[in-house]
Amino acid sequence: MSESLFTTIAYRLYLAGLFLLPTAVVTSAVVPMQSMKILIAAVALIGALAFAVLGSFKRGGLAVPVNWLLGSVWLLPLAYLLSAALAPSFNWSLVGGALDADTVFFMAILSLAASLPIYIFGGKGDYVRAFFVLLIASWVIAAFHLLRLFLGADVMTFGLFTNPIFSPLGKWNDVAIFYGLLSLLSLITLEALPLKDMHKYILSGTLVVSLFLVAVVNFIPVWAVLAVISLGIVLQRFMMARSNARFSMAATLVFVVSVVFIVFTSSLGANLGTALGVQQIEARPSWGSTLVVATQTLAGSPVVGSGPNTFLTEWDKYRPPLINQSVFWNADFTSGVSTMTTSIITTGLLGALAWLAVLLLFLWAGVRVLLIKPPEDPAMYHLSMA
Repeated sequence: MSESLFTTIAYRLYLAGLFLLPTAVVTSAVVPMQSMKILIAAVALIGALAFAVLGSFKRGGLAVPVNWLLGSVWLLPLAYLLSAALAPSFNWSLVGGALDADTVFFMAILSLAASLPIYIFGGKGDYVRAFFVLLIASWVIAAFHLLRLFLGADVMTFGLFTNPIFSPLGKWNDVAIFYGLLSLLSLITLEALPLKDMHKYILSGTLVVSLFLVAVVNFIPVWAVLAVISLGIVLQRFMMARSNARFSMAATLVFVVSVVFIVFTSSLGANLGTALGVQQIEARPSWGSTLVVATQTLAGSPVVGSGPNTFLTEWDKYRPPLINQSVFWNADFTSGVSTMTTSIITTGLLGALAWLAVLLLFLWAGVRVLLIKPPEDPAMYHLSMA
């Protein structure tokens, strides 16, 4: 097999994973949805990596791109591995019971997902095709949800999906997160690239539908992110007014809609969900209770934490007494209020420093590429913004 064929297979495996990860569903009550999604990601990414490496050897040598930001991403699985070595159960911290999220394996998969596109994408066209695959996946899922929202939850159940808030994406809040991402990518593409009219209509439609699905779920952190980034685009256009930059109508509308739903979340957002029959409350520890668990856990093991995938144990030991008087007295929380806070509890100072390195280098990369020395090529500027 030629080097180009190996590279092509690697790229297509990546695209297949990109499509299947959001759209694939599991029909077995035994296999958790999250575990199935992690398995799909692992197979696609590890398979793509294997073929990419074979292609490099065919080419005469393995060339690994050197990048401080990508290097910092790999500090996360390293911190997890060091913490797991001192954890009560190494195997449980390594992969968990069913490919759990707060594990060494999952962090390695996340790092591979961040690194592999740099290695297997050959040019701007590859990034465009990947974005298009993600768009197709989003349209498939949007069609599924829109049909069930307006025709009833008994549509497209396939004898299994009778819950009105079932989603191929996972939890109901995951729908808001996914379509918040699609909203931003569509908005950024509309702002950064010169597009044909048909492409503008497609992306504008994707933006509208994405915002509608975010509104149906009404997950406030997503609205907050949309408001901040759309405001940033509006201000950037305003500051560039002297260079004849056009006014950003799309970003302004996204900002206004986001602010309206943040301010009137208890009325507008709640009423929309009620009208469509998809109201839900996703239980998770609060910031206060997560902080209590973090304080107690890190007091005993500040450097490596309690060990990856052990938040449930720490929660059972240190949760605030008031929790025992609430309806969540017997809830088994496997994570805190956020992924990062959970990671700091279970991996201690090592995990905190790893996350800090990633965030600071990511912020610096964004400032350098978008503000200090922005690319002259519109396609590269779009990719940098995205």
